[in-house]
Amino acid sequence: MHMILMDSVNELAMNLGETYLVTANGNERLGKKKLDLVVL
Repeated sequence: MHMILMDSVNELAMNLGETYLVTANGNERLGKKKLDLVVL
């Protein structure tokens, strides 16, 4: 999964990608980082 958020007016962009292993028994998220939104 991959998503890009863009603010063309301010020329800013952010992307978020995540990898999953999908099998017949279900799926497993392989990324270990938290997906919390960080506001600076």
